[in-house]
Amino acid sequence: MSSLSRLAFEHQQKRVALSDRVARQAARLWRTVQHGQIDAGWQRIAPQLERVVTVGQLDAAKQAPGYVSAALRDQGSPTRGAVIVPQAFTGATLEGREVVPELYSAATTTKRLIGAGVGVGAAFQAGTGLMRLLAATMVRDAGNMADKVAAVGKRSVLMARMVSPGACSRCAALAGVGYFTEHFERHPGCRCTTVPVASADDPLPDGLFASPADYFESLSRAEQDRVFTKAGAEAIRQGADEISVVNARRGMYRTRQPGSLVARAQKRTLIGPDGVPFQGYTTVEGTSVRGWFGAGRGGSRTSGEFVRAAGDRYRRTSTVRLMPETILDLAGDDPARAVELLREFGYMR
Repeated sequence: MSSLSRLAFEHQQKRVALSDRVARQAARLWRTVQHGQIDAGWQRIAPQLERVVTVGQLDAAKQAPGYVSAALRDQGSPTRGAVIVPQAFTGATLEGREVVPELYSAATTTKRLIGAGVGVGAAFQAGTGLMRLLAATMVRDAGNMADKVAAVGKRSVLMARMVSPGACSRCAALAGVGYFTEHFERHPGCRCTTVPVASADDPLPDGLFASPADYFESLSRAEQDRVFTKAGAEAIRQGADEISVVNARRGMYRTRQPGSLVARAQKRTLIGPDGVPFQGYTTVEGTSVRGWFGAGRGGSRTSGEFVRAAGDRYRRTSTVRLMPETILDLAGDDPARAVELLREFGYMR
């Protein structure tokens, strides 16, 4: 394994360990909720859940700067550039949904199953599993986005997926290198992470793969059969497309797409600075008078007045806060524009 792959693998293991720890903490809190008092129990644990997940997201984001600098240094690339604001990656999902309402899916799932006649123990077990999944995904997503934004800040625009050892076929089908504007596709429970790549012209180090085909070829025949099933692996060896085989045999689903385990936020229609409408994710996290974005901390530049919407406890800035992946979409193929926008919305300083 190359030094870059080893660095990426160690980073991946730290990120996975962190997200798993947060998932266990969230599950322990959920298990204190009593049958017959689910809503009351939720009100009791919700502030603790929010704190546990948000701290986990912050820790994941804090891992990004050192890792990205070390990865670029390993490739002989410059490491100077804009610095991320770790707090900017906390308190929301990748699509901008607030942490607590998203986690509440565990409660609604449990109640729905009990109402359908499923035993209380089995229903709570399902709720616990969903709670662990959601908490871990929020932490990993925050870390992966912080990795990408930190790399863009240092003018590194190519990202490779670090596939976990023993990865499932769904992760295998996503192996490859993409431009910084491309979304980090993942399925629920995905443990892959990203690696900044200095040049598209140089061969990738051992442990990183330019395509699903490259990953498939790196596996022994026994591993090919295990990951893709014997029939699926044989079809690929005969020339079938890896992604088509995975989609057909296992069902490819990603957490931003319809059919996922929980309902996801929909993109909003927004108006760009040039007056052209575009689709994007936004969030209200940090937009209150005392919030880091609303107060203009962390490098963000807010404008407009503070208003309180019906049912909201706080006055919030009328300035829309964009999520990082929407900013990267909006920047197109212009890394300098991406850095400018990321600074404007408080993700960099």
